[in-house]
Amino acid sequence: MIVGFLLACSDGGDDSATPAEWTVLGHDLPSAVLSIHGDDTDDLWLVGSDIGRGPYVRHHTASGWAEVDTGTSGDLWWAWDDGADVWMVGAGGRVVRGDGSTFVEEVLDPEVTLFGIWGSSPSDVWTVGGNIAKSSAAAAMWHYDGTAWSPAGLPKEAKAKLALYKVWGRSSSEVYVVGSDGLLLQRAGFTWNVVPTATSYPLFTVHGDANRAYAVGGEYSGAIAAQDAGSWTDDTPSGLPQMNGVYLREGCDPVAVGTQGGQVFQRTADGWVQDERPSPTPYDFHAAWVSPDCEVLAVGGYLTAIPMSLGVVVWSGGSDLAELP
Repeated sequence: MIVGFLLACSDGGDDSATPAEWTVLGHDLPSAVLSIHGDDTDDLWLVGSDIGRGPYVRHHTASGWAEVDTGTSGDLWWAWDDGADVWMVGAGGRVVRGDGSTFVEEVLDPEVTLFGIWGSSPSDVWTVGGNIAKSSAAAAMWHYDGTAWSPAGLPKEAKAKLALYKVWGRSSSEVYVVGSDGLLLQRAGFTWNVVPTATSYPLFTVHGDANRAYAVGGEYSGAIAAQDAGSWTDDTPSGLPQMNGVYLREGCDPVAVGTQGGQVFQRTADGWVQDERPSPTPYDFHAAWVSPDCEVLAVGGYLTAIPMSLGVVVWSGGSDLAELP
């Protein structure tokens, strides 16, 4: 059974201070918003779809939101930064890298959509995706060593999949990848190993902290795999809708977001529970982010439209994030 909750810090914050409704920072934005990345609200990146004007990219600093022109085209699905540059990946095999004002684009394979990127440093970066025009055997992964990108060797089980969707790790020697048909890969040292999961649904996002990690996905119905003390187990509650994104921050409860009108779930001591506040959108959430104060930012839009559009950005916190222009 799924019960309601009000989002709060896992260390016992004051529930009475939690807003009774989501703060809508943007709704019916021209482009769908697909990814959030940043350490705090003074350096926060949003990226999303391209409806013909270039990809949606916004940067939040202490001065507020700023529109960023990358000088490129095509949907951008995910973002990661190395402390100096932000890296964004998306349609047409594009990797877009820049310092916030100047960007460089590199195309790894024009037939592949890159869905995820993560690195342990500027000289150890992974990106994953697939050729979604095919029906199978289209998964792809590349590694950047500080000089050039090169295709990564994959286990045969991974090569047979349609796509790899996200990559995340704790270090250069401990990296995780999720993909089609419940695929979960773990890189231990220099070897990729397949980790068994309890689902055949696609897993779309993997994220964690120093001790825990979660992989979420689904196909109408949802799926969640959990790692604790090194072992992965099924952690899917009854009635869970498809989950597209998950985020963990040390000291905060994990948050997962997904479909069926912008659903938000939090992992508490009682299991995964659903936010009891009315959803502020009929659209789907694609990604979540948790602030150092354990407040939640969720983004998405009309993800099944072509092109993806009608973006939505909602915030569980106070006034430290302004509305999107």
